[in-house]
Amino acid sequence: MAHCLAYRLGYADLAEQLGDRQRWAAAISADPLSVALAQWSRAGGFQAAREYGVGLRLLAYARDQLTEEAGASSPSVVTLLGSLRLREATLASRARDEQATEHHLIEVSRLAEQIPGQTDRVHYHLTFGPANVAVHNIAAQVELKNADEAAKRARALRLPPSLPRTRRGHHHIDAARAFLAVGDRDKALTALQGARQVAPQQTRYHPMAREAVRLLAQQYRRVGQDVRTLAAWMGQTVA
Repeated sequence: MAHCLAYRLGYADLAEQLGDRQRWAAAISADPLSVALAQWSRAGGFQAAREYGVGLRLLAYARDQLTEEAGASSPSVVTLLGSLRLREATLASRARDEQATEHHLIEVSRLAEQIPGQTDRVHYHLTFGPANVAVHNIAAQVELKNADEAAKRARALRLPPSLPRTRRGHHHIDAARAFLAVGDRDKALTALQGARQVAPQQTRYHPMAREAVRLLAQQYRRVGQDVRTLAAWMGQTVA
């Protein structure tokens, strides 16, 4: 949790130190799932540093190691394997590798089909299931500059209330980015307000949410009170 908070608040150096502690603790735990979780966290650092190739190699190794040591049958193993794949899809999309992104999304969808009842679940603080796969798919389309496809998927997706607030909030942020890319400013504003409602702390500090609000203010000829309120809440000033 300390690593998660440091990472999301932008304290990269502190997050890296905490990641080292996490990997040390995992190594002596005799729990392959804890080791996989530590590697998932470490890959987030490479993601933030835009070292996508290194992060992808790390995630592939972690996935192979987890499969070898723990198999792929228990619900918690499926969640960890799926989460590693989802982060691979994220890194590949940010590297603008459309083929690799599609491969990871196909593979992770197959993993999600193994979940009884098709309901997302949480193990080791990671969420995995069909809804989270759909959320990552939309985010990947945004990163690949497939704005029309991302906006289409965002309009159609209905998230279950059981999905953790952080995942729902992140989806609203990505949806806002998609709507901005296709010029649908009203839906972008609604999505950002939705993100604030379900995950206010995450939204307030998230760099993509802050950038979306800045772009939203620029695109409106007259900045409405709703946009001003959102910007002020984030500590931003708009003309």
